[in-house]
Amino acid sequence: MLIDDLAVSADQGKNYVLIVGKENQVEYRPVELGQMVDGLRVVTQGVQPGEKIILKGLVRPGMTVAPRLVPMRQNMPEKQTATLTKADGDSESKAVRQ
Repeated sequence: MLIDDLAVSADQGKNYVLIVGKENQVEYRPVELGQMVDGLRVVTQGVQPGEKIILKGLVRPGMTVAPRLVPMRQNMPEKQTATLTKADGDSESKAVRQ
């Protein structure tokens, strides 16, 4: 599963996320992390598809929250075309990512 890396926190060397659980109560969830993929973090254990992960806010486990759903950010910029000018004056267009 991929999640926004901003949602991941660490405490004494252990990674965790906060999720919105039953009755909108904040729950602490230890997670195992993998690599970054296109700006998002791979979570190999600890979170299930469909769970609501808290990205920001001053919350603690056990608190009741009023969650607001936000779209998952996409860190991969769109492909853009750049024109490269060679030393001999010829130009060439290539698709690049910034």
